Amino acid sequence: MDRLKSIPKEQWVAGVATLVVLALVALAAFAVLYAGRALPGVTVNGKYIGGLNKQQIKEAVVTAAEQYRGQQITIQYGNQTLGVPVSSLAPQYPETAAGAAIQYGRAGGAAQSIWVHVRSLLGRQTAFEATTYNQAALGDVVAQVENDVTAPVANASLTFSGNNSEDGVAPSTPGARLDRGLMILAIESQLKKMKG
Repeated sequence: MDRLKSIPKEQWVAGVATLVVLALVALAAFAVLYAGRALPGVTVNGKYIGGLNKQQIKEAVVTAAEQYRGQQITIQYGNQTLGVPVSSLAPQYPETAAGAAIQYGRAGGAAQSIWVHVRSLLGRQTAFEATTYNQAALGDVVAQVENDVTAPVANASLTFSGNNSEDGVAPSTPGARLDRGLMILAIESQLKKMKG
């Protein structure tokens, strides 16, 4: 600690100033290196696009979407596993997310830009999502699942016929009902990230 106190104030100032200048040079070099390209850590609809230009992003998202349409979304509901073919929902992935991914870190003030660049350098993920789909088809899928899942409540019952072999007790059973909102949110979430 005594060694630190013995360093002149001018050397402290020069050292801090040098660190600040080096940080600014590193950020400027980073900005030049990624000019016209998505910053590291950026995803569009679940597809990593860091370092790609706008055309490459469009091609990557279109290719991923075409492959994704052949898959099936798997939803866990209670003790059931439900499968929804992605193609039945006709998902579309507009180009707005690609444009937003390119603009990330380039809009706003200097402080916001520096924050975004530092965040990217530290490996923080940033996701952009834009999806449209056939809502009528989703309604049909949810209605079909609801028919499979819904079960009415049954109260316990006692049967008595005078003949001991036919007497019995039927236990109560809880009903089951689909939470349509949660089901739709789960499907939408997987569509946005192109996950099965």
